Amino acid sequence: MTKALELSRSHSETFAANLRNSTLLAAAAHTAFNMYLIPKLGYALPISNFSEKECTFIQAPAMSIVLPKMKINRNTARSIVHGPAKYGGLMLRNVYCEQGLGQLKLLLGHIRNRDQVGDTIIVAMSTLQLRIGSTIPFFDLPYTRYAKWEGQTWLDSLWQFIHTLGWSIDVRRHWTPKHQRIGDASLMTIFIESGYKGGELRLINQCRIFLQVF
Repeated sequence: MTKALELSRSHSETFAANLRNSTLLAAAAHTAFNMYLIPKLGYALPISNFSEKECTFIQAPAMSIVLPKMKINRNTARSIVHGPAKYGGLMLRNVYCEQGLGQLKLLLGHIRNRDQVGDTIIVAMSTLQLRIGSTIPFFDLPYTRYAKWEGQTWLDSLWQFIHTLGWSIDVRRHWTPKHQRIGDASLMTIFIESGYKGGELRLINQCRIFLQVF
């Protein structure tokens, strides 16, 4: 467990302990979760790269107390718990969604400002593009296919979030490698289409990067 994950979990546990011993009514418990705990956790989320499973782990202690306080079964489907009121949801904010939206705002904001952080993000995007070995912008590619040999960097985390929602991001400054001749193809695309799987693709990609071929 990383220090950031441990600290975020402790915030949720502290909130749960305080809420358990409180006399807050349902509406107040709902407000406390959305307006106190989530902003506290969300301060560092835009620069974090927690997985969806880790985000669920972070908010679990708070969820186990706030739902009973609201007279709701703690095993209620999370689509109802986090869903909008328009569809009968309870509108409790979700840590994973807060992280993904924060990451997206950070990326778009700095790239549009063309500041130093934005330039660094563009460089990181170019590096990731080379690392996955495709001429198609990685935000337009299915994350689950390339996650088999990719790490869990900040950009990978945002890419996974975007893919989960079925969204795409078009960044004009996003560099992609070009084929040099008619009939050329990316090696990793060929290996994927040939049926190679996770561990094999990881080793093949490491060899490709070491040999500096595309």
